[in-house]
Amino acid sequence: MGTRLQRGLRAFVALSLVLGGIVLLLEARLIRETPPGWGWMFLAWAIWAGALGLVLGFGSRAGWPWTVLAVAFLGSMLAAVGWSHFDETGHYVLGLLAPTIAILAGFGLSRSQRWAWPVAFAIAAGVGPLFLSFAPLPDPAYLGAMALFVADALALLALAEETFRNPGRPA
Repeated sequence: MGTRLQRGLRAFVALSLVLGGIVLLLEARLIRETPPGWGWMFLAWAIWAGALGLVLGFGSRAGWPWTVLAVAFLGSMLAAVGWSHFDETGHYVLGLLAPTIAILAGFGLSRSQRWAWPVAFAIAAGVGPLFLSFAPLPDPAYLGAMALFVADALALLALAEETFRNPGRPA
């Protein structure tokens, strides 16, 4: 596959993750009814997202293996999914954390960071469509979002060999 096509696919997925994450964050705060105790939920999200940012910053500077960074993001998302099952507060924190992780993965992909590929793939082929199944969307919006998830997953699969083959690329 040509490098121009690879850059285009990477930019497409990165942009869809960043813009999708921003839309979901805005929807979570501006459209959804604000639950009681919103301040604590926002604080939990801010601390969690800040901790992920610190892990990413320290890990990138210290040269941690890309797998450690990917596990931090995937583990955080799975922990939030688990919390959301047992407590409604966790549901609202997850509603803020998942889009934040999507945005960070989008930026990571745009910079060809290896850790971002498995995180983006988990969002496009797993967590995103699962969450979408619970969203009260009109049919055309649902079908459009599913088509975007499929396009993202296929683009990521096309980028997999290029992402993991070149050992000289940054983590």
